[in-house]
Order: sequence, then structure tokens, then C-alpha cells
Amino acid sequence: MSKTTFVIAVVAGVMAGGAYVLPAAAQAPPPPIAAEPLTPRSVFVDDNSLKFKIKLDGDATDVVDVQDPSSTVVVPITPCSQERSSHGTAMPAR
Repeated sequence: MSKTTFVIAVVAGVMAGGAYVLPAAAQAPPPPIAAEPLTPRSVFVDDNSLKFKIKLDGDATDVVDVQDPSSTVVVPITPCSQERSSHGTAMPAR
């Protein structure tokens, strides 16, 4: 066996072994996200507005002005387990 053939065989063996090792080192997928409405959408009869001030550590304050929040709904968005969401309702299995 020539030196070139030996090197090609070794490289092919390393690549084939890596094909089995790399998927095992991959991270697990993140848990699903639960979004469950707490209030129904409602229409306000009066003029109103809504302002959110969002301040994260080390960042400037972001201000979001909503001129017509008449279709606002309150929905917590949380990661949940495969079997149960954070609020106790059953989640479909993947």
C-alpha cells in the first residue's frame, strides 16, 4: 500500500468516525413556548392610548406608544415542558 493510499484511508476513516460523533455532541432543542390568553380581546368605547416603557439593564429605555389598543389581549409567553405548560394545561406531544 502506498503512502498516499494510506493517508486517504486514514482521512476517510476520521471523517466517517466524525459523522457518528458530531450529532451526539449537538445541543438538545429548546423547549416549546406556551402562549395562553388571560383575557379576551375587548373593544373600548372611549378614546384611549397605551404606553410601554421597557428598560433593560445597560440599555436605553424603549418607549412603545399604542394609539388604539382596543384589540389588546394579555398573553404570558413562557417556555414549557413537553408534557405540561407552565399553567398546567396539557401540551401536544411532538
